[in-house]
Formats: sequence, structure tokens, C-alpha cells
Amino acid sequence: MAEAALRSAEAQVKSDQEAVAVAEAGIHQAEAALETTRINLGYTRITAPISGRIGKSNVTVGALATAYQGSAFTTIQQIDPIYVDAAQSSATLLRLKRNIASGLLKGNGPNQTRVKLLLEDGTPYSLEGILKFSEVTVDPSTGSYILRMVFPNRNMFSFPVCTRGLLCRKGG
Repeated sequence: MAEAALRSAEAQVKSDQEAVAVAEAGIHQAEAALETTRINLGYTRITAPISGRIGKSNVTVGALATAYQGSAFTTIQQIDPIYVDAAQSSATLLRLKRNIASGLLKGNGPNQTRVKLLLEDGTPYSLEGILKFSEVTVDPSTGSYILRMVFPNRNMFSFPVCTRGLLCRKGG
């Protein structure tokens, strides 16, 4: 009888070990499912590559989103630094080219030309920017070209769509 009880106890231990192995396999399976869910959740977060001010949303919360979908969710406007494109007359373009050629204005490098901006209402913007580039062609219908400037915008000031003009000075 003792021998039968010993075999029964050994069988029970073996059965319990198998149950523990099955339970451990279930735990590993649940951990893998949890990790898969974490990975999938990471794909649901949409992050912007830039900071700025967001416009109206083109989709609603809970709407289906797909990879490479044709319509954007929204538009983000980068506002620090801010790029200002100002239309200038072709006469200004000729003067700008002469000043760069003579060395009065610097087109690039550490001494790049600094610019000031007059807002549409005539008030000067408080921070200086840099002259980034000018368009190489003049629009024949308007006789103007585009001049791009970059300004710091630490106060998150929203520039008006139009600018009245600009003042350039030799920068350093």
C-alpha cells in the first residue's frame, strides 16, 4: 500500500509539474499578447514632426485613419521661427542684387543680412530676422518677386498675411 501511495504521489507531482508548465506557457502567451497590444497602440499615436499652431481638424475623434491616406487630419503652422514672404518690386530686386554684389549686403554665412519688418499697420516687428533668399524670377503680371525672411517668434506672435514692406541694413 505504501508503494501504491508513493506512485500516486509521484504521479500527482508529475501532473502538478505539467500544470505549472501549462500555466507558465499561458503567462508567456499573455505577455506576448500584451506586448503586441502595446506595439499596436504605439501605431495609433500620431505625432507631428514640428511644433506650432494647429488649424481646424478635418476629421472627427474616432474616425478611421489609414496609412498614407489622401486627406490630412489638420494643418500645423510652424510659428517659431516664422518665415515671411514679401512681394517686392523688380526695382527693389535690382537694388538688392547690386548691394549684394558690392558687399554692402551679405547673402549667407555668419554675417548674413539682417532685416527688419514693418507690419501691415506700419508698426515695426520687435525682433530682427535674416534675409533667407529672393526669388530668381520676376512675375511678369505683377512686376514683383518674392523675398523670404526668417524671424524668431518667441512670443508666438501671429504675423498678418500681408506685410507692408521691409527695411534691410548691413548685418553682422
